[in-house]
This record gives sequence, C-alpha cells and structure tokens, in this order.
Amino acid sequence: MVVIATLLLLLCLNINQATAASATRFPDIKSSTTPSPTKSASTGTTASCQAALRECALFSVDEASLDNVYQQAFSAMLQKQRLEYQHNLVKARDFLINLMNLFILNPDLPPDSRSCQGADSTPVTILNDPTATLPKVDSVPDITVRKLEQCVVNEWSSWSNPFAFGVIERRRTVVQKGVCCPDDLVQQVNVSAYIGSTDTVFQNKDNVGEYFHNDFLNKQPRDILLIIDTSSSIFSEDFEFMKQGINSMIDLFCGGFGSGAKQNRLAIMQFSDRPLIVHYFNDSQAPADLRKKVQSMEDFGGRTCTGDALEEAYDQIFRLDRGVRADTPNDTLLVTDGHANCGANLLEAAQRLQKRSKSVYALGIGIAKDAAARSQVTSVVSNEDPHHIFALERYVEFKDMISFIRDKQQGKPCVPIVSEQI
Repeated sequence: MVVIATLLLLLCLNINQATAASATRFPDIKSSTTPSPTKSASTGTTASCQAALRECALFSVDEASLDNVYQQAFSAMLQKQRLEYQHNLVKARDFLINLMNLFILNPDLPPDSRSCQGADSTPVTILNDPTATLPKVDSVPDITVRKLEQCVVNEWSSWSNPFAFGVIERRRTVVQKGVCCPDDLVQQVNVSAYIGSTDTVFQNKDNVGEYFHNDFLNKQPRDILLIIDTSSSIFSEDFEFMKQGINSMIDLFCGGFGSGAKQNRLAIMQFSDRPLIVHYFNDSQAPADLRKKVQSMEDFGGRTCTGDALEEAYDQIFRLDRGVRADTPNDTLLVTDGHANCGANLLEAAQRLQKRSKSVYALGIGIAKDAAARSQVTSVVSNEDPHHIFALERYVEFKDMISFIRDKQQGKPCVPIVSEQI
C-alpha cells in the first residue's frame, strides 16, 4: 500500500512532465495537463478519473524527494506492466491515469476489469494477471506536497488607437503566476478595411509619436542604424524636413549617444540608386557630430533601390571592425516614401539583415494609400510586427511628430508616453 499511495503522488508530479514531453516528441499530441473525454467508459469511471486529475493538477511534489521511490517502485511497476516508458511518454501518461483508477478510485473492482478511458486513448486493462504482485519498496522518504496557486490575470484593456497601417490591440497581464495561465495576453485586429486607407486616424502625428517613442526611442543601450531614402520622389523641402526631424530626434533616445557602455551608438546610411554610408558606429558619437553628419547629407535623387541598401547594411555596417558591439542589441530604422523599384530582392535582403539586426523598424511616409508599398514595408520589419511600423502622411509631420515627443518627454526620454485615445 505504500507504493500505491506513492503512485498517486507520482501521478501529480509526472502527469504534466509526461504530457509536455510527449508534445515535444510527438507534435500531433495536444499538450494538456488532463485528458478531456467526451464520453463515459464502460466501467463508468471516466468522470471520477477526470475529477481526481483536476484536483491532482492543483498540487506539485518535490521531485528530489521522490528519486528513491521513482527508482525502486515506479520503474519496477512500469516494467511489470510491460510499458516502454523510456520511449513512449504517451503510454506512460495513460498508464498513470489507469493506476489512479485501479488503486485509488475503484479498490474493490477485480484486477482484470479496472480501466479508465479518455477521448484520445483506448481502454487499457491493468494487471491482467490476477496473481501479479507489486514490487516491494524498502524505504520511502518523506514527500513534500504543496498546493499551487491558481493563475490570476487582470481584465482586458480598452482597444488602442489604430497604429502601423490600421491595427488595434488590447492587452492583459498576469498579476499572479500559477497553474493554467492563458497564452493570449495580447490581441490584435487589423481594422484598415473598416476605417479605409484614406482615413488618417492611424497617421495622426501625436498618435504615431506615442508609439514611436514607446516602441523605438525608449530602449537602451543599442547600436542603431538609420537608413534614409533620398530618391527623386522626395522634394527638396521634404528632404530638409526629414533632416530637421532626425537632428531633433538624436536628443530623444533613451540613454543618449556616446562612447559609454550604457549609451547608444548611431550609424547612418542614405540611398537611392545606390547606398552611401554617411556615418559608422566607430565614428564620433558626440551628438553635435552626429547632427553635422545628418546636415551634410545631400538629396541625390534617383530610383528606390531599397534591397541594395539593406544588403550594404548587412555587409558593411553591422561589423565589429566598424564599431558594432558584440554584446549590444542592433536595431535598424528604415525611412522611406515608396516601394522598391530596383536593386536586390527586398524580401531576401530584409531576411538577411534581420540575422544581424535584432529589430528592424520602418517609417513609411505617404504610402498609406499604396497597397504595394505597405506590403513591402511590412515584409521588411522584424516578424512583420505592427509595433515596428510607423506611418505618416507627409515629411513635415515627421518633424512635427518629433517636436510632439520632445514636449511629452519633458526631459525624461526613458519614461513611456501615455496619451488620451483619439
């Protein structure tokens, strides 16, 4: 009977481990702490098994204290029943369920008729040999059982303002870790089909500014590459607005720029028909010098060879001999006003760049109505994450957005911005 009592505790310990491991080895097996039968077994014990397992799932057992029992009793029992536990955790799970039914729920049933059936298993008869005996255990160590806390999550937040190209989201958080925590803590819905591509709600500079600060500026320390589109579709006035916005933005990064280990470093590239590296990570990181480099950029005009620029970033920018730090995240921000029309394959170049740049962001200006351009920008950013996409209607709004962020930061660039919903 000592072994029988131990098996119940072993079930509590191993049912989760066995199921999780089986899901890893056998991807077609659903990971679940308890089976979910849809019909009763012929013995009428399935409901009892279910209730007992649900109760058992609320407890865990100190694994170290069960080592001796596991070796002497559990392994011997598995061998007695001829189950290949080493290579078949699914069978082991079903076996544990049946042991619970056999020894705990129905002690008076004859040994050849005790079974427990789940929706994903067939009935298993335990101890077909009525003369079979349990292995003896010389000593059983003290076993500590503690009740696990139930997982607690808060209520869903309100739906956010639209961002990226028309995505809204809501979130909830785990306030107390425990069993049965949900996987869906973030829900996102693309509502662009409902608000229309001509609607500017997701291009509002204040709304975009909040996300731009919280998702891009408010992180440290990083090595950050700016890739600036200077093709002929950008008018001279817009080019100046963009440079003014970038120069103002340099002071708004959490951690600032410099040579310190906890400071950011900046590299700059512009492109049209060809890429041109303006500033490397191992060039001066003094903010005044960074602004001089931005101001020195010229409006070259030409086509939009975005893929070539991403290839150049991979080959020439994110290198140790160019100042990139091995122990620091590498981020990229692409600023563009149109879709690529020349050069290397954009998707392949983006996938290659993402091997060296931890996160790739994109600021699309004036492309909300261009489905092809939206699709290309989305394909460039890491994991096609909408939090990596920012959309504005005009370049002057980029400059105004940076001014909005500066006013909201109030000299505290590492504090998130929380604005009223539009």
